Amino acid sequence: MTDMKDKYIQVTENVFTTLATRKEFRGDLRPANTSLMTCISLPGELVFVDCGMNIAFAKEFREDMEKHFAKKTSHLILTHMHEDHFMAMEVFKDVKIVAPEIGVEIIKPDVLSPPEDIHIQLAKNAEEYSDSAEIVSTINNGLWFLPNTPYANEMTIGPEGHELVIKVTGGHSKDSSYIYSAKEKLVCTGDNIVSSYAQYVFDPLVIDVYRHWESLDVEHFITGHGSIVDKKFISNVRKYFEELFSTLKQLKKQNIPLAEIATHPDLPEYFGRKEKGWVEGGAMHTKWLEFVIKVWYEKFT
Repeated sequence: MTDMKDKYIQVTENVFTTLATRKEFRGDLRPANTSLMTCISLPGELVFVDCGMNIAFAKEFREDMEKHFAKKTSHLILTHMHEDHFMAMEVFKDVKIVAPEIGVEIIKPDVLSPPEDIHIQLAKNAEEYSDSAEIVSTINNGLWFLPNTPYANEMTIGPEGHELVIKVTGGHSKDSSYIYSAKEKLVCTGDNIVSSYAQYVFDPLVIDVYRHWESLDVEHFITGHGSIVDKKFISNVRKYFEELFSTLKQLKKQNIPLAEIATHPDLPEYFGRKEKGWVEGGAMHTKWLEFVIKVWYEKFT
């Protein structure tokens, strides 16, 4: 068998992660191509976090992990119900698929009675999805269903000393959640942290989430998109938003027009521009950052 360290990213002795997309798309920074899929080995069982959109790749990753650890899979945890994180869950239909209740309710109408153009709705920004054909295939082949283990706000799985704490926080979406392992000193952040382009969050309470993560004894933050980051990256995100919010509130008092706000000279520089992998001017870097700034400016009334 291929050495797992060569094929996937080994985070700790018990944790592997990988980009959940086809190999030919992995150099492409479009969002769906940078979604991460993670396997956490607990005593006697495997738990996966998110699964991407590509069924064939998710199946391969699961099979490789089960062979490597010589354990069966018990759970798939979904950080939130956005298609680039859950559309391949057909691969896990035989285990408990854990997802926030609020997210399940949001997608339930489309799952139970999908309109004919649902694939167009889901991939309305078609240029973002190299794997968009997987969405169409999943729906057309009847592989489109609801998670079987919804939870309200918080859930814990795993034996004593190896618990995985799952908690809904909001931020990127109403159902955004994270997974914390004290044993592995690890947090799977979902899309409340991304490292390959600008943060995309819309709830001020996410600042408290960042502070909480900074207080934990954690060495590895597996992001929703991009690469694994450390606590310094989390601190930089938190500090950026704190400074951004303060500045936007001051500019609001000056009645600066919305059209001018994203390029206003008083705005703090986004720290991500100095990070490895940043592509200045890329659609998902610049457009997302400008959009987020405008959304927050309109919130501060």
